[in-house]
Order: sequence, then structure tokens, then C-alpha cells
Amino acid sequence: MTSRFLFALAAATALHAASVAPAAACAVAHEQNVVRRPFAAIVVAIVETAADAGPPRSSGRAGPAEWRPWQATARLSRVVSGRADAQTYAFGRTGPFHPCAMSEPMPRPAAGQRWVLYLGRTDGGALGVAASYPLDVARRLDRRLRQ
Repeated sequence: MTSRFLFALAAATALHAASVAPAAACAVAHEQNVVRRPFAAIVVAIVETAADAGPPRSSGRAGPAEWRPWQATARLSRVVSGRADAQTYAFGRTGPFHPCAMSEPMPRPAAGQRWVLYLGRTDGGALGVAASYPLDVARRLDRRLRQ
């Protein structure tokens, strides 16, 4: 009787995991791939300003307010790797969003929050923000920030 119960429990757990895990695994894998790309520099910055940049969008359609595009500026706090070439950076979310991105939309930052900015070279050679995450999210995705 005990082995039947354990088998049934294991089967139910596997079915539940199969129904939930792909979306979560997709989101985590996508974001981890983003932060594992080669970047010219990785910095932690403190948000100075943030504002909405348009109506809510999701894949080109109107979406919930949380999906509203936003723009922010942040001041350099520390360099994690590479060399920073500025003291202030602009970044944001403009959508449409990658279908495998985080299951929750990235919220607009608030002044004073620490964000991790992944910097890449622009066509003009300057560093620009290629990816950005709140520090607590970036720590889960990027082990260089767990120190």
C-alpha cells in the first residue's frame, strides 16, 4: 500500500511539474542567457529618475499597466567587471517583450533602487545599456553578483 501511495504521489508531482516548469524554466533560461553574453562592462547603479514612456504594450497589443514602457537614469555606484566610461546611464523597457522573458514584467524602478546594468559597445563605440535588472533579480541570475 505504501509503495502505491508513493508512486501516486510521485506521478502527481511529475504531472504538476510538467505543467508549470516549462514556462518557469523558459523564463529563467532566457534571462540567464542574457546575462551570460559577453559584455564590455557590468555595473551596479543607483536609480535617479524613472518615468513611464508610453501606453501599456505586450507583443504589439495593449496589455496590463505593469507592461507600460518606461525609461530611467541611474548613477554609477560600483563596477563589477570591465571599465565604466560614464557616471550616468539611461535604460528602460520599451517592449514588445520576448515571449520567453520573465513570467512577470520588469517593474519600473524607483529612485534609490540599485540596478545592475550590463553594458555593450554602441555603433559609435561608447558603452550603452544592453540589459538591466534590479540587483536582487540579477543576483539570482548572475553568480558574479553573489559575492
